[in-house]
Amino acid sequence: MTGAKDTFNGALCVSLAKGESLYYSASYASVFASLTINS
Repeated sequence: MTGAKDTFNGALCVSLAKGESLYYSASYASVFASLTINS
């Protein structure tokens, strides 16, 4: 278990709450999820 899904969802929500676009937010969340998997 990596927690990548939780990290993705959290980062996506934070980015959207900051007013970023869905496209940017999904990219932002993907980066954080990949960092979780690699650590």
